[in-house]
Amino acid sequence: MSFAHLQISTSYSLLSSTISIPALVEKARRLEYTALALTDYNVLYGVLPFYKACVKAGIKPIIGMTALYKKEENGPAYPLLLLAQNNQGYKNLLEISTIIKTGVGESILWRELIPYVQGLFALSPGKKGEIEQLLQNSQEKEAIDVAKQYLEVFGSNQFYLTVQNHNHHEAVERELKEKVLHLATRLDISLVATNDVQYLE
Repeated sequence: MSFAHLQISTSYSLLSSTISIPALVEKARRLEYTALALTDYNVLYGVLPFYKACVKAGIKPIIGMTALYKKEENGPAYPLLLLAQNNQGYKNLLEISTIIKTGVGESILWRELIPYVQGLFALSPGKKGEIEQLLQNSQEKEAIDVAKQYLEVFGSNQFYLTVQNHNHHEAVERELKEKVLHLATRLDISLVATNDVQYLE
């Protein structure tokens, strides 16, 4: 099938997911997925077993990471979905993960992230993302400013807004989706459909 999950946490994301990589890839094979992403929080520990399992199953592995970043040292941390486009992107994921894991607070400062965006696609991660948080708080102007920052850093061909449907708090999800669609139209940002996958069932 042409659909591919682009936002998946596994048991390597401690306290966030119970998914094992063998079970994940096996289910994707049964569902006849042709591609599958791995986007654990801040780490790339699962990349090698994920890559090997996908290749064995005839599935294209998409290597990524959900990186937590802060604009200011004492500010809130927001997730950002990063997917490697090529080998340079994968190397930059390694650099970003290293900075996060050797620093304080399990996050990377925005200014530290900027030098490592080459070869990476960036996707807004859903309701926990900075843009989505602002939209949910009716701060449209601030959300526009943040989206413009993403566009400036990643470029219009590398940054995407996402729309999600988890069938959970449907009215809230629908309202957020409408706001994301409006923002995407206003700034001419491409959209992708994702779900924040943390469980197999």
